[in-house]
Amino acid sequence: MPNSYGEVCRLALIDSVTNRQKFYRLRVLPDLFAPASLQIAWGRIGKPERLRIAASGDLGEMHDLAAGIERKKCRRGYSRVDGVGAAADRSPVAAL
Repeated sequence: MPNSYGEVCRLALIDSVTNRQKFYRLRVLPDLFAPASLQIAWGRIGKPERLRIAASGDLGEMHDLAAGIERKKCRRGYSRVDGVGAAADRSPVAAL
């Protein structure tokens, strides 16, 4: 995957006790001024997302940066969402 554009990962944090329903998505996209850029989208599940371009640079650098951000979010309670299968279609994070 380090040599391709597209979605790197989708993460979700769902805790019904504290009413937290968050998502975080990382994408590596082509950029106008560099080979690639890292797009980060986040927000509450079911609400409009917020977007920002975190960095621009080499394709491999953007994948390394995305992997670091993913590790950090997983340490904070997020889990990876694959979005494959029938169970994922019924999940509240399937729309991510």
